[in-house]
Amino acid sequence: MPRIRKEKAGQQLKIAEREVRFSQWPTKQNGNAHSLQFEVLTSNPWEIIRYAIIEKQPNVSDQVAPLSFLHQAQEFYRASQTFQVASKPLLLYYCLMNLAKSFILHRSVTNDINHAVHGISEDRLPSTAQEFLDSTVSVHPNSTNSPQIYALFGKALGARPLLTKTQYSVVKDILPQIVIGHRLWASAADAPERFIRIQRVRIRHARKIKSVWLTIDVQRSDLKECRLNHTQLRHLTSLDADFVEVKPRSSIDSKRYCRLELKLPIPYNRRPGDALKSLSDKLRPYLWTVVRPIPPYRRHYLYAPPPNSKVIHPILSIYAAIFYLGSVTRYRPHHFDMIAKTEYGNLVHEIIDNQILQVLFQLASEFARREVSSPAVL
Repeated sequence: MPRIRKEKAGQQLKIAEREVRFSQWPTKQNGNAHSLQFEVLTSNPWEIIRYAIIEKQPNVSDQVAPLSFLHQAQEFYRASQTFQVASKPLLLYYCLMNLAKSFILHRSVTNDINHAVHGISEDRLPSTAQEFLDSTVSVHPNSTNSPQIYALFGKALGARPLLTKTQYSVVKDILPQIVIGHRLWASAADAPERFIRIQRVRIRHARKIKSVWLTIDVQRSDLKECRLNHTQLRHLTSLDADFVEVKPRSSIDSKRYCRLELKLPIPYNRRPGDALKSLSDKLRPYLWTVVRPIPPYRRHYLYAPPPNSKVIHPILSIYAAIFYLGSVTRYRPHHFDMIAKTEYGNLVHEIIDNQILQVLFQLASEFARREVSSPAVL
């Protein structure tokens, strides 16, 4: 087994004597300059989305469609909060679908979705006690003649493009990729947990060579709980493409953490802040994020599924789960009680009750290209 090298020599990056913490959207570009931007705390993510749409589209005529879809999404959300569980998933799905349409237009993936279809369908099975455990959904690639909302939404989010029709198992592929409630899934599936919490991400800096890079710390105890060794962590999360394990310089850190370091530092010409977006882009594809109402307002996770698993974009996994539950409550409402009585019933209720707010804050961040979180209760 090759010897693990020490981490690169460097300092924690500071700008204007302030330590720079990791952010998925660290800077805002003003001409050729990149200025730091900080987290927005709000109890109204809808207004953040609305402002982002207006700011990007100064022409009122270009605002009409995305704002209309946003307004309709908000109305479906309000309705979902007043109805019982039996109809809530369907309302939540239409809320998400309209948010997706607004975001597709906002990111200019297409200028016309008047004839777009859902792009995701439930593969209905014969009614049996095993129906939920064997349930699947199919997602469809986009085409010029038949625009697919799911595929267009994925493109707007930066997910890998769908090349062919793809089928996902609800229980084996979709549900385990939802962070909140993951332990409920692991318990019901009698499987080891797949999410590993990132304890900290540091932005390191070497002034002499004008470069910045990242280090990721994962607690060794968390790896043990997930039954993973260090090699499996890098391979199953796909981090080994860009990161390598290194030995921390601190003996205390060496005992507590598995530290991963970006293989190739990002160079800059004038200021280190100019390289922060490129640095963030190196880690973003590997992150599953939870928005919390207490500091730290964002907690990041790595997903380590078994080999050859079908990995879905974090927001699309929630979208697909709510689509499936909405389809059941629309066409077979009498089956929902059956699902709720399975070993996954608690997880289903957790998704219905809490996931919409997660998606809402995460999409507000995507619209604004800035971290948006809910403030702590004072």
